Amino acid sequence: MIRGPNLTKKYKTAVSLHSHSELSREGLGFVPRYASRIPILSTFYRLEQNRYLAKKGIGFDFRRAYWIPPLSPESVLESERKRIESDLQMHALVSLSDHDTVSKIGSSPPCLEWTVSINSIELHLGIYNLPSDQAKNISSQLVTQSGRLNQRRLLELLSWLNENQDVLIVLNHPFADLTSSGSERVKQTVMELIRKGRDIIHALEINGYRPWKENKEIAQLAARFSLGLVGGGDRHGYAPNAILSLTNAHTFCEYVEEVRYDRRGIVAIMPEYCKNLVARKLQAAVDFFRFPPTGWATNQHWMDRVFFQLEDGVVRPLSYYWNHTIPLWAKPATWFLQLLASRYAWSTIQALFRSNEIPLSSAQVAVLSDWENSFLLSHS
Repeated sequence: MIRGPNLTKKYKTAVSLHSHSELSREGLGFVPRYASRIPILSTFYRLEQNRYLAKKGIGFDFRRAYWIPPLSPESVLESERKRIESDLQMHALVSLSDHDTVSKIGSSPPCLEWTVSINSIELHLGIYNLPSDQAKNISSQLVTQSGRLNQRRLLELLSWLNENQDVLIVLNHPFADLTSSGSERVKQTVMELIRKGRDIIHALEINGYRPWKENKEIAQLAARFSLGLVGGGDRHGYAPNAILSLTNAHTFCEYVEEVRYDRRGIVAIMPEYCKNLVARKLQAAVDFFRFPPTGWATNQHWMDRVFFQLEDGVVRPLSYYWNHTIPLWAKPATWFLQLLASRYAWSTIQALFRSNEIPLSSAQVAVLSDWENSFLLSHS
């Protein structure tokens, strides 16, 4: 076991991967599935859909709608860096991985989270440390082919990416069922991809918003196929990444070499991951609707971060259609979410939910190595 200050003696650097900024577009295709189940809201949802149907002759397709996270790339990078340097007192390596968009801010490496679909199963691949002079061109080529991939073509593109020796390819949250296709179908697709692509997929990700049971399976899978292991926080709001990676690398290229070629990976589970997962996801949703806390460089109202593309093909924010005024039917839902954002309400909510199933206290940091079946604990 490593305890207290010995943590920083063994590891000098913390790596923050998989963060999202306002450059990410998050789909709203899930809305009909949930809106029709929520009391009161479901009634208004059906009324609005029927009104749209009567006017346009077709129901609104929420797959043409999306939202963006509240923070700029600069704000996300700075908050992650400060958190590592102040809380862990370690050197910070921080990158963004916005959806299908290259993020390159300051000294951070060009990266993206590439969305692909195989047999109707959606998978996300973290593509890290692209060459700066080619990053936008590479990203464009990947994204333009995302919708018509089969496994063979995906492996060809991954092989092409592997030609650059400094690029790191990570299969993010591998077992996440992002399209409600069924967990067994997802696992089958992922397992087949790993078997055929184990030499060109460098690592698997333990994800900050996935259940611990699933993350343990991913760690075991990485060991089974001799893949690297990285921590990915997957933040979309104000809360920092709950899972980091630890290393002695001083630069991102050195870290890539450690994971890609040595197939190593030390993952740090931060204290907040031990809190109940449902409560943490609820907090992320609440963050979207509230005004930013003091000190954050954003002043957008949430209606300006939700976008729709109607029949004219023009993408406009929700505030345009609502004339910057929340409709009467939507006010109860938004009021309730804003109420949850209050400090007193949130304290009550956290008390109602059980903690995550990790045997750690909130004052501990767990370090999980892909080659060990044990935790190394340290006070943060």
